[in-house]
Amino acid sequence: MVIDNGNHLLLSGNAEALDFLRRVGGLKGVSQPAEADFAFVDLATKERWRLRPNAGPLPWWIFAKGRRVPDTGWRDYLGLAKLLIPGRDKRIDEVLTCRGALYDRLWRPFLLAALNTEPAEGSSKLAGAVVAETLARGGAACRPIVAHGLSAAFIEPAVMHLVKRGADVRLDHRLRKIIFAGDRAAALDFGDARVDLNVEDEVILATPPGVAQDLMPGLVAPQDFRAIVNAHFKIAPPAGLPPILGVVNGEVEWIFAFKDRLSVTISGADRLLDAGREELAARLWAEVAEAAHIDQPLPPWQIIKEKRATFAATPQENARRPRRRDQRRQSDAGRGLDGDRLTRDDRRRHPVRTSRGGCDRWPQGVTATAFGGQWIKEPGVEGKFGSAVADEGEAPGLALGQIEAAISSAHKALLGQQRPDGHFVFELEADVSIPAEYILFLHFLGDPAGAELEEKIAVYLRRHQTADDGWPLFAEGAFNTSSSVKAYFALKMIGDSPDAPHMKRARAAILKHGGAANTNVFTRSLLSLYGATPWRSVPVMPVELMHLPRWFPFHLSKISYWARTVLAPLVVVHALKPKARNPRNVGIEELFIEPADQVRRWPGAPHQTFPWTMVFGGIDHVLRWLEPYFPKRSQKRAIDKAVAFVTERLNGEDGLGAIYPAMAYSAMMFHALGVPASDPRMIQVRKAIDGLLIIRADEAYCQPCVSPVWDTALASHALMESAGAGAKTPGEQTGASVREALSWLAPRQVLDVAGDWATQKPHVRPGGWAFQYANPHYPDLDDTAVVVLAMDRAAKTLPGGGEDASYDEAISRAKEWILGLQSANGGFGAFDADNDREYLNAIPFADHGALLDPPTADVTARCVSMLAQLGETARTNPALARAVDYLIEEQEEDGSWFGRWGMNYIYGTLVSS
Repeated sequence: MVIDNGNHLLLSGNAEALDFLRRVGGLKGVSQPAEADFAFVDLATKERWRLRPNAGPLPWWIFAKGRRVPDTGWRDYLGLAKLLIPGRDKRIDEVLTCRGALYDRLWRPFLLAALNTEPAEGSSKLAGAVVAETLARGGAACRPIVAHGLSAAFIEPAVMHLVKRGADVRLDHRLRKIIFAGDRAAALDFGDARVDLNVEDEVILATPPGVAQDLMPGLVAPQDFRAIVNAHFKIAPPAGLPPILGVVNGEVEWIFAFKDRLSVTISGADRLLDAGREELAARLWAEVAEAAHIDQPLPPWQIIKEKRATFAATPQENARRPRRRDQRRQSDAGRGLDGDRLTRDDRRRHPVRTSRGGCDRWPQGVTATAFGGQWIKEPGVEGKFGSAVADEGEAPGLALGQIEAAISSAHKALLGQQRPDGHFVFELEADVSIPAEYILFLHFLGDPAGAELEEKIAVYLRRHQTADDGWPLFAEGAFNTSSSVKAYFALKMIGDSPDAPHMKRARAAILKHGGAANTNVFTRSLLSLYGATPWRSVPVMPVELMHLPRWFPFHLSKISYWARTVLAPLVVVHALKPKARNPRNVGIEELFIEPADQVRRWPGAPHQTFPWTMVFGGIDHVLRWLEPYFPKRSQKRAIDKAVAFVTERLNGEDGLGAIYPAMAYSAMMFHALGVPASDPRMIQVRKAIDGLLIIRADEAYCQPCVSPVWDTALASHALMESAGAGAKTPGEQTGASVREALSWLAPRQVLDVAGDWATQKPHVRPGGWAFQYANPHYPDLDDTAVVVLAMDRAAKTLPGGGEDASYDEAISRAKEWILGLQSANGGFGAFDADNDREYLNAIPFADHGALLDPPTADVTARCVSMLAQLGETARTNPALARAVDYLIEEQEEDGSWFGRWGMNYIYGTLVSS
């Protein structure tokens, strides 16, 4: 018999491992039960029981005596939530009570198997991560998936996957050295051969720490390790023995029943390393025989001891693993809302780690994995810019004269972009979701765009399909299922054949990533209107939310402006559940791995963890059960409130919230209510949406919003900064152009509308600018600060201005408004104060994680810059002092700041420093 050295178990919450198996075709090498069901035996008391967590995140199983551990009560289980509370890493016994029936019979076996370290001394952060990924998500994430062998499940399929794609796979070919050129991996030395690397190449190492440290000088990795002992007995399992049996109060911890053998795993097994093999085999078999009810002598056996199986998962060794940092997605400058698009608080995590010490700069293009010690290069980050860094001794790039000439040329080009009335506005392009949604929106109304416009949008969508056959959320980004499904649906709606090569490739890529069932809530909401997904695929969003009082944990005023303006019309659409007209009767059944009406579990989001998933998941279950019984009169009154909210903020031809998603859902709401296309409200909304279109000779797309105030203010700064390419003050032509720009900006200051921000700050006078042409209910602090900085600078530096007082009143009102919207922590958000109730991001329909508008470093830094330029100091202005303290607190360990409204760390660091 050929056996693997160990027993290999995944829990179904390990989405990354399962996705890997799916991609390489390794799923046939694992066993996947339909539900989580764990059998246990206590060798001391002879008790047997089954642990059966229910599938959903609300753990009602802890209230069912027959499903939980004997001699435990439901309150005992609540203590596990302490592992999920953020804070410094501690020993588990400093967080969790490491004694009693529940610990001995569940928490210890579970955590010992996960950490391979005695739980009492284990890392609370690592344990919390395991719990968040499994138990906190319910039984559906705890199904035990047993690998029949690492080679059969992981290695062989992965090698075949690479070979089929032209990879050069070499076995028995030891890497001796990585040759570096500056900070870039330049070549691989195999002793008898050398492989030179291109700049875009990546090196991936999967080695023990010692080997990785030899190859990567300066790599910090764990130094303490723990053993695992596996025992295999050649005997067919008796009838009725569960596939996995947990053993309490024995040397054996887990028994795995395979077709032709019984196998045992013992974690944290350093105590057994010196034990004699024969004596150990007999001892373990005695326990196995008792647990499995076998009355036979010791069968043929094999004992395998892995002395350094894993690193010791203690707080000390966890600290030696390079620190995890969030690599957030590129932000959407349009401040729109479409499930995945807004950033910072959705915190989509990539496995990117940086060193705690040893190296100041990372070797470019190298990924090393060493039992928790990692150097990982994000594709397209260092590799993209690294070649522009001059090597030591290289001649400097451009001479000062060349730089000044380039600035002068750009200055002239920018002047040429100014509109006749003085303002600037440039295209605001996001990902393909908005153009795709525009097509779906028109077909929902039964009013498709003309064939010429549809084909131009199709050209745009096809052009943005990437090498991985899908559509990302930003240029050169990773495949995104939601945007890819919408792009595919829109192209099919336009008329592209599903058999066209680009559609076949897109379909295969979508299915490889879990199919359309793996899309986010907002995408599934849109698909439900077409009958492509059932309404049960979407969390309950009752329109009766409009009745909730302000003191309630959920209220429209407690979420961000973009979520607020989308949610108000969306809850009406969800209440009425209209069917899209879909004149061409297009569907996307082919994008589902199993029929949509047969899907049992719809995905949540990685950032949504216990205990909030339990709380809100439970509320969702209750609401779904109660929804058919909601009084119709109450629903009608709630719909009226939502319609009134939307109508008050329709904002003429600039649209609700001046962002596409809110505009589209407001039109869908009116359509669902039977409002005719000739109604002034529908005419307004359609004009607002069509105003977002960019139509060229060969292609077209829809913007998420427009940005004239932002563009005009920044253009004014750029013109003043670059005039004369070195002159201390701008020239006459530049001065005139900037004055025209500021004259266009001045009347757009919102002085007479107390927008939604006033709910939190009712005593503050209006005084801000919005991002768009008009959006009086939603001015923002970032735009306002930039406009004030431009006005103040122009007053002090434009020719003939001296100390121009013409902007004094506008500046004073803006300053008053900005200071009035400072949050309690000293920072500034974009549109509201104290919009930071993090628990709301755990609401099931907030899987995008962008429901809030909390203070951010980039907006705060802009406000600090404005106050400083106006002559305020931290010594004399308490508000400025608090804002500076906030910025200091927000600085990352590597010196950077995260910026929400630009290119994340680059942008945040630029404005904050």
